[in-house]
Amino acid sequence: MATVPNLWEQYVIDNLAKQGFEVYLPFKDKGIDLLAIRDWQRARPVRVQVKGSRVYPDSDSPFYPEGCWHRLNKEKLIRSRHAVDVFVFVWPSFRNAESGRPDMQYLIVPVGDLIDRLRHYQKGRWDMYISLGQQGGKSRVADLRRSPGERLATILLGDGTLADPQRDYTEYLNNWDSIAGLARGTARQLRAK
Repeated sequence: MATVPNLWEQYVIDNLAKQGFEVYLPFKDKGIDLLAIRDWQRARPVRVQVKGSRVYPDSDSPFYPEGCWHRLNKEKLIRSRHAVDVFVFVWPSFRNAESGRPDMQYLIVPVGDLIDRLRHYQKGRWDMYISLGQQGGKSRVADLRRSPGERLATILLGDGTLADPQRDYTEYLNNWDSIAGLARGTARQLRAK
C-alpha cells in the first residue's frame, strides 16, 4: 500500500510546491518521508524527513513562551545521515494568531548540522524541546531540552541569551532556501563522523 502523507508532511508538501518543487512520496516509508525535486536536469533530489508536534506553552521562560517536543532516536538519526538530507520540524504557533488560526513554523535543518549540534550538547537521549520566542523584535528558536537534574538557568542566561550557541537554531527557522541549496548542491553538506 502506498504511503499517505500525514498532516505535518502535507504542510511541508504545500510549502515545497510553493517553492517550485515537485514532491514525491515513497511507496514504503524507510526513513525518508518526501523526495523534493525542482529541476530534473540540473539538480539532485532532496531527501526530506518530517517531524511534527503540537505546541506546548512554556511557562519556565519569558523569552521562549512556546515550544514543541520531538523525540529522536540517536542511533537511527546517526544512521540516517547517508539517507536523509534535511529534517523539517513542523509545529503550529499561536503567538501571532489573531485570526485564531495557527501560523505554521518550520525548522529546516540539514542532517549533518543536526547531528553535530546534538552531539555537542545532548547527553543521553536526543530529545529536542524546540522553543520559539522573540528577542529584540526578532524571532528566535532554541533547543531548551534539559537533561535530568539540569536547571534552565544553565542553558538560558538571565538576559535571554543562550549559554551554548549550539542550542540556537534561529538560522534554520522557515529557511526554505536551504532545501533549494541542497537541490543545487550548494548548501552545507553533512559531515560523516
